Amino acid sequence: MFTKLAPFEPREKIAALQELMQRYVEHYAPVSLRDAQAFFGLPQKTLAPYLEHCAKESFTFGEQTYFTAGQTLAEGAAMPQVVFLAGFDQFLLGYRKADNPVLLKSTIKNIYNNTGIVFPTVLIEGTIGAIWKRTGNKLELQPLVKIGKRYRAIIERKAVDKFGPVAVQWMGM
Repeated sequence: MFTKLAPFEPREKIAALQELMQRYVEHYAPVSLRDAQAFFGLPQKTLAPYLEHCAKESFTFGEQTYFTAGQTLAEGAAMPQVVFLAGFDQFLLGYRKADNPVLLKSTIKNIYNNTGIVFPTVLIEGTIGAIWKRTGNKLELQPLVKIGKRYRAIIERKAVDKFGPVAVQWMGM
């Protein structure tokens, strides 16, 4: 069954950018102006007024100013020990690569290749620690950092929880 939609009426550029920036700040914060530039692909000069308007709070960390929509974590909220992220996950696309809080600078070239591919990764205690690839019932894991036996076991259990029965194969170990 098909439903006829109302005719498309594009928003004015300013209103559209304002809405997109509001969503970005609400869902990705804390973000810097450099993060927004990487995400939107527009000059910082263009984005700065929108970011400042949408943010309810800002703070400086190091030499960078970060903006938020005033979000707070729910009581008892915690980052899981291990999270499998898809290729092109928003955790990897929402921030400037060099400033991304979950990336080690030494692993950036392993995660983003020169043709624009963003590989599926494993987040370990809040930092990208491995790349994964699933083929049928086989899951290949390529560590990007040293992963001890305890964390390998946690990752393998999480893989079964996420993908069902899979044969986990650690590459390059």
